[in-house]
Amino acid sequence: MRRIDYIVIAGILLAVTVCFAVPTSITYQGTVTSEGINFQGTGYFKFAIVDDPVLPTVSYWSHDGSSVAGSEPSVPLNVSVTDGLYHISLGQTPQEPMDATLFTNDPLYLRIWFSDGVNGFQMLSPDQPILSTGFALNADTVDGIHGTDLE
Repeated sequence: MRRIDYIVIAGILLAVTVCFAVPTSITYQGTVTSEGINFQGTGYFKFAIVDDPVLPTVSYWSHDGSSVAGSEPSVPLNVSVTDGLYHISLGQTPQEPMDATLFTNDPLYLRIWFSDGVNGFQMLSPDQPILSTGFALNADTVDGIHGTDLE
């Protein structure tokens, strides 16, 4: 084979591998206001995934890894907000990565804090339940046991 053939074969194998990789992040879209007006500009957000919306005892994940028992994470993320709408992929670099085993816990709630850069951070309410999207990351398991572990 010629050198070009090896490159094409390697490219096909890489494409097949990439197609089967399950992303370990979830997307979230929300709205936010500041002083009753749809916010416009760079908003500062903090995110945590907790076990209970009223009295959380566990923070399973936060974007910077610092939340404990539902507490506010330390470092904010800068997120572009247009007419009050924002969109973010949680668990992507430079954030703390998400592991599929996170979704062996049920129920899960997304807790969010927001600052417009002037008024300080406020926890948004209510916490948002994480439904099927996040749990699909764990779809190759049966009762939390990965398919490769089954015999």
